[in-house]
Amino acid sequence: MATIAKGQEERILIMQLLRQRFEELRSQAVLVEKGFMEVESTNACLDEMKGLEGEKDILVPLGSGAYGRASLKGKQDVLVNIGAGVLMELDLGKSSDFVAERKKEMEQAAKVIQSEMEQIAEAISKIASEYQHEQESDSINVLRQSSKK
Repeated sequence: MATIAKGQEERILIMQLLRQRFEELRSQAVLVEKGFMEVESTNACLDEMKGLEGEKDILVPLGSGAYGRASLKGKQDVLVNIGAGVLMELDLGKSSDFVAERKKEMEQAAKVIQSEMEQIAEAISKIASEYQHEQESDSINVLRQSSKK
């Protein structure tokens, strides 16, 4: 009986670890989705800048819902964060290509996260089913033993 309890404890521990990992992945998926939406917004802005002629007044997001006024003069190069806080000046076409590559990376990351979440959900379901089956077997054995007495 002690070995059964140990097996049950192991299953419960494994399920807790799997659930914890699932929640971590869910948080990562939310971050990837936010990044994806930011990339979509950036892409739309770059497309709008490509059609810009002359000077245009724009609002620049400062953060926390605050905006500053600025003027954009014609088609300009864009500073793109290429990682580790390093900015690179790129023309609009190359900027769009860079953003498109980021979008692909995020789509791939989302697929990997989704796949792992599905695998974890299946593992949790399997362990829960095994645990339930073991509980039912234990109950039947207890009933059989009590009926023999």
